[in-house]
Amino acid sequence: MSTSKHSTSAFIILSLIALLVTGCSTTVGKSIKVSDSQLAQYDAMPKSLAIELLGANISKARSANMLFLAPHYFNEANELFTALQTSPDNTAKNVWVADIAKAHTLLNKGEIISAQVRQHFPRELELKGLLDQFNASASYPDEYKETIGKFSGLIEKVELGKADNLDKDKNELIKAMQVLDIKAVQYSALHESDLVNLATLHKIDAAKLAPTVLGNAQRVYADAFKRVAATPHDFELVKHASEEALFAAHRAWFITERILALQKLSLEGIALEEEKYFSDLSATIGQKDLRDQAFFKQLETLASIAKTAIQDQTRLSTTQGATQGLEKRLKESDVLIQQCNALNASLTNQVSVRDMQIKTLHTCQAAGDFSTSTNGEK
Repeated sequence: MSTSKHSTSAFIILSLIALLVTGCSTTVGKSIKVSDSQLAQYDAMPKSLAIELLGANISKARSANMLFLAPHYFNEANELFTALQTSPDNTAKNVWVADIAKAHTLLNKGEIISAQVRQHFPRELELKGLLDQFNASASYPDEYKETIGKFSGLIEKVELGKADNLDKDKNELIKAMQVLDIKAVQYSALHESDLVNLATLHKIDAAKLAPTVLGNAQRVYADAFKRVAATPHDFELVKHASEEALFAAHRAWFITERILALQKLSLEGIALEEEKYFSDLSATIGQKDLRDQAFFKQLETLASIAKTAIQDQTRLSTTQGATQGLEKRLKESDVLIQQCNALNASLTNQVSVRDMQIKTLHTCQAAGDFSTSTNGEK
């Protein structure tokens, strides 16, 4: 039998095996048809190289998010790849060639399905990206699982060619994802301040001890909650709202802590505590003992010292800046002087050369005149 007949027989066998493999599949593999050219391509390769190429294609598909966009196609291809990696070395060549060809075909079809999914669900995919960005799966795991489950169900309809009449389901999904998106952003921006406020409330009689600052913290939090809900993806607004809420929460916490500490003291003890605070501050900055003055007077003195120090620092910075500017100008002047000196030296050298040339010319002319007069006398 000739080589061409052997090749033809091999391709027929491989084609039949591929059809049997796809026919036995109970999922999207049923619709996969492997061409003779694909079988021939992998039949010409060593098994190790063919598996390596399939692994690279699997990694590429994973990076392109095919696992989410076309999960049936990706998973079936990946299952074949896993089985091929652990298959015995003596596996019949026609078997592993058919499996590799089928896996590549599944991935190629998965790319087409992925493009269709992106076309069908642009807004939904954008919202999913935002949910993942703000870690909604951690902050609202049940809602995230339910919402993404519905999205996956719609994707499956596209994947299985049943994408008719999806508008109602799409609209409901988008609304649910938008609600979850806002909640995820609010959680990300305000969760820390919420925890601080709750911790403050758990203090003994905190609502009675510090009702003003605690009420303010709760109002700031509520206002931030509304502002974030209105524009969840205005980065600067969300950042500002988060900072304001956290500031108010920390303020309420520390004032409550202070009140609890002062409750243990007598009125005189409270006054002495305040006096010690100002006294320690005065000593730290090297100021004289101010305890013979009223508290408000001590505060004015310390504030004046701080203001003067800031002004001195500003003047020092300005002076340093001016000094650096002068140093830079001096360096530039030095460079210019060096350039001028070099130019002057060059010109001086040129003048010296010219003088030498003139002297030489005069000497030559004098010699010529002498020679002429001598010849005339003869």
